[in-house]
Amino acid sequence: MACIELRDLSKAFGTVEAVRGLSLEVKSGECLALLGPSGCGKTTTLNMVAGFLSPDRGEILFDGRPVTALPPHRRNAGMVFQSYALFPHLTVLENVEFGLRARGQPREARSARARDVLQLVRLGGLEDRYPRTLSGGQQQRVALARALAIQPAVLLLDEPFSNLDAKLRQEMRLEVREIQQRVGITTLFVTHDQEEALTIADRVAVLNQGLLQQVGLPQEIYARPRTIFVARFMGDANLLPGRIVGRDADGLILEVRAGTHLRAATGDAAPGASATAVVRPEKIRLRATPSPGANALPVRIKRVTYLGAHHQVHCVAGDHLLTVFCPGDAPPPSPAEPWIAEWAPADCIVVEGTEETA
Repeated sequence: MACIELRDLSKAFGTVEAVRGLSLEVKSGECLALLGPSGCGKTTTLNMVAGFLSPDRGEILFDGRPVTALPPHRRNAGMVFQSYALFPHLTVLENVEFGLRARGQPREARSARARDVLQLVRLGGLEDRYPRTLSGGQQQRVALARALAIQPAVLLLDEPFSNLDAKLRQEMRLEVREIQQRVGITTLFVTHDQEEALTIADRVAVLNQGLLQQVGLPQEIYARPRTIFVARFMGDANLLPGRIVGRDADGLILEVRAGTHLRAATGDAAPGASATAVVRPEKIRLRATPSPGANALPVRIKRVTYLGAHHQVHCVAGDHLLTVFCPGDAPPPSPAEPWIAEWAPADCIVVEGTEETA
């Protein structure tokens, strides 16, 4: 399978820069998620890779071969659209055969190939059905089968689960991931859903306003965000702005207000720089007294919400607001009592700047 390489890719629509100097590589056989909010440039990037849009600047390569100037049908890329784009007047089998017929394959060969791919996506026996008679999940699998039938070098997925209900969305994530791994095809997958990206992708690339913010393993993106945007976008995060006042054997020392210091094992900010401590809610513990060596802030509980697997606890620590996840199978902390919110320096990540300067 081919790798995909983007070199300094840029695209503007009028005065709006949708993609700005994007350089990225999708390794052979890898599934990489382009993740970001609406308008961040991820679908524009996918359309440039597919050949539906031409970049203003930059280069696109498949397996080291420039494809920037090639039309879509000569790039050997299979694409699954957000709307599935099935032909309503064609049967399931005819939909899957469509790309093969356009390539001039004889009837028997394309029928055999289409039936094999339908078996792969667990739709054998539905060859003569029409799209309108299928469920959303079945329609999605037909669209995936059609993309795979042509034996593409790369697979492109544009928000493929957005039209499904929550339960079916979860099921289809796992199914598409299993098929992608079984086929071993290089896949570029666009989504605005953090959980989808974490579930499906080998690596995640986070975009914001056309710029690449961070790329890495799902665990790295979540646990070690490099920017305030990534920290916020990848899930619930407590942000404590302050100033770097030193470094010791345990890491950076961040002053979040006069006399209140936090230690962070991870971060590259220089002494004197404005910075923000990032702490995930599940890493914080509420205790009556602080533990030795932990970061600790006295807090007052404002609200406790039961969410099944955990209690979501909203706290106030001076002028800082904190969210803490406590186990759902234990009694919730009482708002009437004083508490200490504490977490280990290893669970405290420092990123440069603050939300005001970001």
